[in-house]
Amino acid sequence: MSKHATPHTPEPGKDAGTSEIQADIETTRAELGQTVEQLSERLDVKAQAKRKADAYKAHAVEAVDSTKRQVLGVVAATGAKTRELTGSGEADPAADRRRGGITLGSAALFVCALIAGVLIWRRRATAHKTSLPTRADIVKQMRSARKNTLELSRKTGIQRR
Repeated sequence: MSKHATPHTPEPGKDAGTSEIQADIETTRAELGQTVEQLSERLDVKAQAKRKADAYKAHAVEAVDSTKRQVLGVVAATGAKTRELTGSGEADPAADRRRGGITLGSAALFVCALIAGVLIWRRRATAHKTSLPTRADIVKQMRSARKNTLELSRKTGIQRR
């Protein structure tokens, strides 16, 4: 039995009274209503897509938060190590975050520039591909030229060699 299945109650016997039959009808209606609701839920693609998108969004937010915590931990550890190596003394979390922010900002800028470069490169490559005729285009043009030559030779009466 699936998680959405409703238990089926036995039908009233031949000697059942009116109240028992009416109660059975009401139970059947309720079961039928639940079945219809379950079917409509399964067939509602938009709602399923929204639930799935919400789940992916929640997962992405969780991943971003986790990554942010890890990066801040690395920034703090890097700041502590820097202070240790330079002998600068006491910890300054705000300065560590600023240094980490600069590093993180530089990395983000680099990634954005890299993505922009790849997109420009792909667009230019696609534009170049579309500007050159494909083999199929050349074959099509050759067939068309042959056809035009045959039609022209028929019209003018000149035989093709």
